[in-house]
Amino acid sequence: MDDRMRFSVSTASPSGMLATHVTATGSLRSDEPHAMGGTESAPNPIEVLLAAWTGCLVASARLAAMERGLTLGELRVKAEAELDPRSVGGDREAPAGLLAARAELSIEARLSDPDVLKEEIERRCPVSQTLRRTDMPLELTLKTGV
Repeated sequence: MDDRMRFSVSTASPSGMLATHVTATGSLRSDEPHAMGGTESAPNPIEVLLAAWTGCLVASARLAAMERGLTLGELRVKAEAELDPRSVGGDREAPAGLLAARAELSIEARLSDPDVLKEEIERRCPVSQTLRRTDMPLELTLKTGV
């Protein structure tokens, strides 16, 4: 028996536009910044990737805490990534892809051993694990009692 979960999306982009419409369980739009020829009418693909990562971190934190009988209260995540835009513009000398990404997960609760929860969150989060396989520097900071 195959226990794998499968996910799929479909994406469409009207002719001549950088904006896309993605259909998955729900739907979302993405666009590019003005500097890259877009209209900034929606998050750009890097922001969508960061949103996927932060959402996955929150879900992983909630699951890990629930199994340990912990109440976390409000969770907030801020994430940022660095990209050399020259690679998108066709410069073959510029490094392609994200150069680094960082996230700060703030948890309302005070924890006796936050490092254990942080390790569990990172281990469980499929988006974190996927990003780590790219060898891109990926940093998660956990703040508690905020």
